[in-house]
Amino acid sequence: MSSGNFFPGLYEQVQSKRLESFLEAHPELRSIFTKIDPEEEPSKYSAFVSRFVEAALRQKTSTADRLALCNELLEKIFSLGEMQHASGDFL
Repeated sequence: MSSGNFFPGLYEQVQSKRLESFLEAHPELRSIFTKIDPEEEPSKYSAFVSRFVEAALRQKTSTADRLALCNELLEKIFSLGEMQHASGDFL
């Protein structure tokens, strides 16, 4: 990844392992990280994860495969037992 791939607004990125590696490889770049407010964590983390979910869905070529992937992800989330109110709400 070249430093040209990053655009203004990097300050809004979560501190991922990939970003950490990139910054370590480019010591000329200055980075300042702050803690995410616990109230904002769900939206920040879900936005980060959603990029990968969308990329995975784009790799699927059929609606059936996309729905199956969505349902697999939902099943995993529901199996954690944290979302009984939504359990079973599949596509």
